[in-house]
Amino acid sequence: MEATPTSPERKAGWKLWAGMLVFGLAGLGVAIELTVLHVRVHLDPAFRSFCAINETVNCDTVAQSPYSVFLGVPVSVWGILGYLAMSGVAIAAFLLKRRGRDVLAGMMLALTGFSVGMSLVLGGISTFKLKCFCLLCMFTYGINLVLLVLSLLEARRWGVAASLQAAVDFVAGEWKRVLPVGIFGSVAVVALLAFYPAYWATPAHADVDLSTGADALGDPWIGAKEPKLTIIEYSDYQCPHCRRGHEEMRALLAKHPDDVRLVHRNYPLDEACNPKIKSAFHPYACEYAKLSVCAGEQGKFWEANDYLFENGKQESPITPAALVKAIKADPGKLEACMKSSAAQSRVDANIQEGIRRGIQGTPSFQVGDKVYPGRLPPEVIDSFLSPAK
Repeated sequence: MEATPTSPERKAGWKLWAGMLVFGLAGLGVAIELTVLHVRVHLDPAFRSFCAINETVNCDTVAQSPYSVFLGVPVSVWGILGYLAMSGVAIAAFLLKRRGRDVLAGMMLALTGFSVGMSLVLGGISTFKLKCFCLLCMFTYGINLVLLVLSLLEARRWGVAASLQAAVDFVAGEWKRVLPVGIFGSVAVVALLAFYPAYWATPAHADVDLSTGADALGDPWIGAKEPKLTIIEYSDYQCPHCRRGHEEMRALLAKHPDDVRLVHRNYPLDEACNPKIKSAFHPYACEYAKLSVCAGEQGKFWEANDYLFENGKQESPITPAALVKAIKADPGKLEACMKSSAAQSRVDANIQEGIRRGIQGTPSFQVGDKVYPGRLPPEVIDSFLSPAK
């Protein structure tokens, strides 16, 4: 038998629904901001969000991970749909008479319970897989928890099991009234799956035919044959910030193909070959550096460079066979090079040059004799490329 709330309980119910509407709309706003961030991180190499604080707390790193996309759609977009649904249920509670609010309480409890479950999954991925946290994502986890508590308090007014059963009975008994909503939601989901652009799979730099070569030390370069600006990057293929730096540099080369030259030097943050690294950090970085060197022996350094930056952060290691297939290299020659001492000597020379230059982390960029850690300031670029006044 359905319980009848007293007058004070009815007032409390209005407050609970008002709270759920406020937090639902707050979650919607954060999900929209996360979606904008996801787009900008992947399409604007120069973009840095306000919550890109360090290696451990960095929304940009989380947005770049493969876990930021589910079924070909950013997780934040699924969040937008979820918060729209929860906000819609809260608004319906203000529009319908009291008799229907047990049904809405059951629906809200199901939605918020699912959202908290997803928060636990995503939080676990950040903790154990990425070892990096997104402040905005954590904010949504808190919002989801508050929504669950509020919906649970509302459901208790009718009986938790009774409110859930009322929601099930309503959908089963009033399916003709529910069907249009279900069709609309299904069409929206199918449209997302079919038409949402996979911009994260598209390189941020244009497909420009660039010259390549090797400098006086034998390190590979790409860009201008007679550069106004030469940038030397010290980088690590397992470093997410290096991938961002890579995209930013390639976009710069695409914009100024006749003025800028980029020289690559490997500086793997891996204790296996870098004497400055004293504990496990990037366990495959030394091997990836050797792979790039050996690809360069076949004239395919920059193809390998792009592939290693794109895939270097994945959990399972990149194999020589995978690289061979991706860049269409000669497998026998690559294997022989990887076993030779020459490839490791090339990597060691890069590391020693980095140590001599005082490199503390990656990415770092050298212009002339000055080293810029993290990112090359735009004003430095402009000082070389701006027309003389």
